[in-house]
Amino acid sequence: MSRTAKNQKDFKVDAQNEWRRTDDYAMLVGQFCHFPNKSSAIYRQAITKNVTLFSYAHLHFMFKFYKRNDFELLWNVGKNLKNCLHDNELKSAKKYWEKIDTVILKIFDQTPTSLEKIKRLDVETTRKLGKEGIAYWENKITELMGLSKQEAIRRLIKSEKIEAKIDQIRKMIAEKGDNE
Repeated sequence: MSRTAKNQKDFKVDAQNEWRRTDDYAMLVGQFCHFPNKSSAIYRQAITKNVTLFSYAHLHFMFKFYKRNDFELLWNVGKNLKNCLHDNELKSAKKYWEKIDTVILKIFDQTPTSLEKIKRLDVETTRKLGKEGIAYWENKITELMGLSKQEAIRRLIKSEKIEAKIDQIRKMIAEKGDNE
């Protein structure tokens, strides 16, 4: 949770498009809070490549209401948006997620209230996990502040892998010497 993907390369939309090869559909699922919430090239890529972006809340919703549904509309959200959005709207998070919500509500014949309930649960769970993460790292800071100078230096050297780097350089130097 301490790092959110903000660059389009972090989402691997292009990679998903390539990995599917001859298959018709590709999907990328992640925490909703990790997707950009305004305008992003990620949405343009997902729409133009027809790679379906999905949140865990949407996935939870699907499993909760699953009844041998036809997912064709969902898998083609990108194609459908590409045909109805203006070029300047392709990066819109709002337009993308509105379409995803509309489609899954239609597929599962559910009301917006049922999806909102699951989205709220997702937000609450994310907050709870976030608070646990913050508490963990705050305790870690307290623990590190209590270390002796010598122990702190030892841990820093280990975390930077300095000794392993020195060993690697020594091996490389030794190999070069053997080859001459």
